Amino acid sequence: MFEIGSSLRAARMRQRLELSEAEHDTRIRAKYLGALEEERFDVLSGPAYTKGFLRTYADYLGLDAQRFVDDVETLQEFATLVLIVHMSKSKQGTGRSRHPPHALQHPHELRVLQAEPDAHEPYL
Repeated sequence: MFEIGSSLRAARMRQRLELSEAEHDTRIRAKYLGALEEERFDVLSGPAYTKGFLRTYADYLGLDAQRFVDDVETLQEFATLVLIVHMSKSKQGTGRSRHPPHALQHPHELRVLQAEPDAHEPYL
């Protein structure tokens, strides 16, 4: 895994592009492009939009879009697993929890749970 947002931002900055330019060219609102760069995937309207916007933006920046999408899918699968485990434990404990675990309220924070980035080739 790598940091999706910082890779997107670095690629945009290397090309000396403003978010407003990227918004015009990709037709994705700047607030969503900014959310991708900040890894605030909860701002987007669900997994399909996240993957679609990410693919478009990474392509626009000349990056390997599939690698970005694959990593987001991994994060989403991990979030689902965390939710399942949390729900399972809450049913066994004092009753069902009405609230998902904190990490799932802010999916962009899931990257904090990673031990270290993969040693695979860089995305840029």
